[in-house]
Amino acid sequence: MVRTRDLLPTGLTQELGGIFRASLDVAGYTGNLSFQTGAHRWVRPQARGRGANV
Repeated sequence: MVRTRDLLPTGLTQELGGIFRASLDVAGYTGNLSFQTGAHRWVRPQARGRGANV
């Protein structure tokens, strides 16, 4: 999943998808690349306990 605040140009998402698929093929893996625009659905973890500033 690639998450961005702003919509990426179509050509860029197609190029990134092609690179991703080619890399998976070379490594013998399968998978998908998805794009999500806008931060409204992003998870915002809360720092808790000791070491929260690390």
